[in-house]
Amino acid sequence: MKRKIWPLLILIGILIIIAGGVFLFSKVTILHIENMDHPKSIHIRISPSETFSMFYIHSIYRQPVIEEFQAEKDAIVLKGIRTKSPGVMEYYGFEDTKQFHSMNQRMGAVFIVRRGMGEGQGLIVGTERST
Repeated sequence: MKRKIWPLLILIGILIIIAGGVFLFSKVTILHIENMDHPKSIHIRISPSETFSMFYIHSIYRQPVIEEFQAEKDAIVLKGIRTKSPGVMEYYGFEDTKQFHSMNQRMGAVFIVRRGMGEGQGLIVGTERST
């Protein structure tokens, strides 16, 4: 009986090693989000080419804005700004009225976003939305 179980245990061991190796060598990007006013932080795993967005209500025009980002090797890149508000578009210096304005601005590996006083701010990663 003991002889029959060894091949099964060896097979399970090999599968565990292979699965661990795949996890070890796969690229993972972690967003570290920290609340500077309270000792709280969260970590969100994203794939290297996955986009994520910050949404908020513009403090002057009181209109919704979505900033879309992508994590690259050594930087977070602002890929574009989405809004329907002509006032917000003018504030950011956009001369047309498209709802999405493409950009490619490198923000660096770490950047600070201060939370505003109003409501309606948060993060979108994939289909998950958090405030």
